[in-house]
Amino acid sequence: MEYTYGLQAGDYRDGEQRPIPVFRKGSERTVGGYLVLNQDSTYQVKVDPTLGPVDIRVGANGLPQLMKEINWLRNYRYGCNEQTASRLIALLAIKSIQPPDSFDVKLEKAINGMIHRLDKTRQPNGSWGWWKSSEKPSQWVTQHVLLAFEKAAKMGYNIPDVNQAERYLLSLLPELGQRRRLDALLFFAERGQVLDYPNYLLEYDTLQRSLQWEIPYRRIQQLENLPYQLDSLSKYAQHTLTGARYWGTQQHWFYRPSRQVVGLTLKAYQLYRDAGMTDTLSSIQQYFMEDDPFYPQGASKDHWAMNTYEASQMTSTLLPDLLGENQILDSINVTISQANQVQKTLKHFPSQQSLLPFSNQPIGIKKSGDGPAFVSYHQNYWDTDPPIE
Repeated sequence: MEYTYGLQAGDYRDGEQRPIPVFRKGSERTVGGYLVLNQDSTYQVKVDPTLGPVDIRVGANGLPQLMKEINWLRNYRYGCNEQTASRLIALLAIKSIQPPDSFDVKLEKAINGMIHRLDKTRQPNGSWGWWKSSEKPSQWVTQHVLLAFEKAAKMGYNIPDVNQAERYLLSLLPELGQRRRLDALLFFAERGQVLDYPNYLLEYDTLQRSLQWEIPYRRIQQLENLPYQLDSLSKYAQHTLTGARYWGTQQHWFYRPSRQVVGLTLKAYQLYRDAGMTDTLSSIQQYFMEDDPFYPQGASKDHWAMNTYEASQMTSTLLPDLLGENQILDSINVTISQANQVQKTLKHFPSQQSLLPFSNQPIGIKKSGDGPAFVSYHQNYWDTDPPIE
């Protein structure tokens, strides 16, 4: 619809034409829901067939997400000692998910090459700096290299003697500041090193501990079978819109603008895992399987972690727990059915499907395989008499 008006004065004429918008009564509305499929089971989703097609989107499970991190590390082009150790952890992860009777010549050569390279870049006192040419050793880099060597040794690889490096770290304990000493104590506790942990922790008992101190403090208590509580961690937990849990805030950390979220959340994950709190554990796993909440929406990103260290920590912590009983990580299958008839079987993710309901029966969504899957479903319809909100 439009209207036109004009004016004429002598030989001069002018006018204007304007549209009159006519809006359809009501508004478009959306109904639906979101599911996190952790266990192998079937979920029944009730839909209204009068509202039209149901759009169903299924997100990837843990295997594709972790493989992004592993492949990113494997192909990383730079090689300081931290990055080399992180790449070694990734290569060992690839080895762990291969069939037991397989032998990848290139992979074996790369793993042994990383071990040899790290052996050649150590300092005279057995420790490691950031580079072979670094003037000073680094406590943090030394711990990370020893972690990579430990994983390699457990998988049957020959590693160099690291006793000198361990003695170096032990010699640092009396002179370290409180924060770095807590990191060192956690490193030794995770390795089963015999120390007087109750005495070392005395100085932290009366401190007003921030989250960055609370998590390693509680983890040491747990590893050493000392009395501990996790109630204090619950108040720090944050949640995504889908209910996934994480700890920490975005801030500058490590060698580039990053966040402490990954490291803190992985340590919290270990705490809840060893405490047997499976419900909380699933919600933390879910956090790492979702899209990165700190990465710009719509931006291109082929991996989750912000740096090589984070990627190696995610891989080494999450992958063993996602492996099946036979130490093989099975891909997931998601089957969509209605009225006991299979409509679609999905094996590649993310995947989006549109299903036209043909009865009042619910839609069945069944997941099988290791790791969680994320399902969203919705129907769009026109409401001619929407409520006032």
